[in-house]
Amino acid sequence: MSNSVPFVDTFKINPANSTSVFVGRVTNAAVIDATDFYGGFAAIGTQIYGATLKGQLIQYDLAALTVQQNGAAATSRQASDLASCLYPDLTPTVTGLKSVTKVANPVSPGTIVRPGDVLEYAIIVRNAGTVAVPSATFQDSIPAGTKYVANSTWLNTLPVADAGTVAAPIMPFVTARSIGSPEAGAGNGLLLVDATPGVTTDREAAIRFQVTVDTLPPIQVNNTDNVTYVGSGIGVTVSTNTVSTPIVVNPNITLLKLGRNIGSATSLTPNAAFADGTTVIGVKPGDTVEYCIVYRNAGGVATNFVLTDNVPVIMNALLGAYDTPAQTGIPAQTNRGVYWAPGSGLAVNATARPAGVPATILLTSASGDDQGTLTTTGGLGKGMMTLNLGTAGLLAGTHTIPTTGTVCFQAKVP
Repeated sequence: MSNSVPFVDTFKINPANSTSVFVGRVTNAAVIDATDFYGGFAAIGTQIYGATLKGQLIQYDLAALTVQQNGAAATSRQASDLASCLYPDLTPTVTGLKSVTKVANPVSPGTIVRPGDVLEYAIIVRNAGTVAVPSATFQDSIPAGTKYVANSTWLNTLPVADAGTVAAPIMPFVTARSIGSPEAGAGNGLLLVDATPGVTTDREAAIRFQVTVDTLPPIQVNNTDNVTYVGSGIGVTVSTNTVSTPIVVNPNITLLKLGRNIGSATSLTPNAAFADGTTVIGVKPGDTVEYCIVYRNAGGVATNFVLTDNVPVIMNALLGAYDTPAQTGIPAQTNRGVYWAPGSGLAVNATARPAGVPATILLTSASGDDQGTLTTTGGLGKGMMTLNLGTAGLLAGTHTIPTTGTVCFQAKVP
């Protein structure tokens, strides 16, 4: 304490390592007399009592960092030498509780979260210990799959200016910065002891900010943050709980159809290049055309995914186009009319079908025994190829790594 100027400075001393931490300064000219002298101090709980030469008895609250006069000055207390045998337990207990809510947004109703919706993260930092915390800082990051909403950060009841630029705003707490209790000055790092956990607007530091869910986010957005303070002369970091927000992402499926003329029985061209719709595939009677459809999903899971393609009306489906003969230890595969390469795509001008990942699957033309079907009736009259992935459907992908596959069949010009 100072007896030359009207303020009280508080330090917490750690005898284990001979260090001290500045806790805070209190000014109260009505109580602290710059011309008075303090003869002794006593500790009871989180309260420190001091007697002065002029007979004052001051009470200094270490939890709230306030000072008041305890009764009127009395000459009987002049130069009293207070003391106590109590060694108070002055320990901060800092916790951080994080929550997330969806801000009203027309993109999706109710509590369902979809790309384009706005999420607001709220963090309550509380000191439930017995002494105020100095130098408290808070640091957070913008969750993967989201984008920060400019000028949406608040500390207690005050807005916090964004970092970065107007064109590229950055959430200000991406880099650790001071927080504090509202009554102590929100950004000065002083976190007072809070005895009312049911009320989060008195001595807690409350931070909030908003993000927008990306067009193609992960299926779940997770976020955790850190609170750092100085306790017993060393830095202490406390992590909040992790909040997870499931994101409902619609499938984003694209299809590319390719074809090639692989010739006739008397003039095979098995390495012919695949062409798309911008190129005319010339054929003559007896030629076989191979059709392949490349599917890509850059969005959420496509349950009950079924892909169909009609056999051209002037052609006949080849129900055993991909049959394989028997080999040593491997039986023959017959009635294989559908070639499926899960996990692989196919590009224009490619000269070979893609290999599946982890393996190519030769599906039967029959219905019901696997994912593929090839018929000679139905569709436009000459049959239909079907790839049915069932209720599990087509797995989710992203714009950088879409879920991909290729399915092929062959038809012959009569």
